Amino acid sequence: MKVNLNKLKTENAILNILLSTLFFSFMNVIVKYLSDIPFFELVFFRAAISCVIGFFTLKQMRVSFKPNNPKMIILRGITGTISLMLYFYTLQRMPLTTAVTIQYLAPLFTAILAGVILNERITWVQWMFLAVAFVGVLMVEGFDDQVGWKVMSLGITASFMSGLTYNLIRKMRSQEPPIRIVFYFPLMSAIFSFPFLFTDIGGGWVWPDLKKAVLLILLGVVTWFAQLFMTKAYQSDAPGYISIFNYLGIFLGAAFGYIFFNEMLTVLASFGILIILVSVVLSTLYQSYIKRKGKMV
Repeated sequence: MKVNLNKLKTENAILNILLSTLFFSFMNVIVKYLSDIPFFELVFFRAAISCVIGFFTLKQMRVSFKPNNPKMIILRGITGTISLMLYFYTLQRMPLTTAVTIQYLAPLFTAILAGVILNERITWVQWMFLAVAFVGVLMVEGFDDQVGWKVMSLGITASFMSGLTYNLIRKMRSQEPPIRIVFYFPLMSAIFSFPFLFTDIGGGWVWPDLKKAVLLILLGVVTWFAQLFMTKAYQSDAPGYISIFNYLGIFLGAAFGYIFFNEMLTVLASFGILIILVSVVLSTLYQSYIKRKGKMV
């Protein structure tokens, strides 16, 4: 029986994307629920717990701790940490659906930044998708009283830094195994966030009760698996359109926001979110198309 390796790679990549999206959705709910705990503290606990899991996983798999490209590992850690801090901040101050949707601008930034980092072709169509998506952003900000320009701009910056991070992960595809990349990211996040834990900038230290302490542990665990599955998916040789399955996170965000936090969006704000979603999905399909076309030429 002949096995179609390309089909198998694609199926595995889709499964990794779906699992990553599910675990990230759990992470979003936990961060939103723990809104009374400073976001720097959440970042630190998330990173520290994930780092411990990563340490023992690397030991068990007998993967060397020494990176092949330490500069890229550090740069990925910096961009990822900045994105994570800003995203946690917006999750605590925006409706869950809105915060998640703004974060999903990242694939548009990924496509644009790929032209600089990976020397991939950028077309006017990709710029158009980005412009249309920002029309959706304007609609969300303008018709949702719960969203201000300050927190919106921080959310956009978080998605931009995520786009940069995804390109760095792709650039390291042939240099670093996913498990090593996932280990060093929380390690650096823990180091960067620690100085802010006891400062006014970070909101000070808040001691969690038993229930919240358990949730903080779960935050680190679910994020570890989310990062691992995401890294495996983005480092695979599967077609680019697999990332479309990642956008299920927007619908999960809307469902969880309603179920756990009784969040309701206005009709016009919901329409703005739909515009963003359509723009990102079409951009992903278009990017996959031009890559396939380039291979056929």
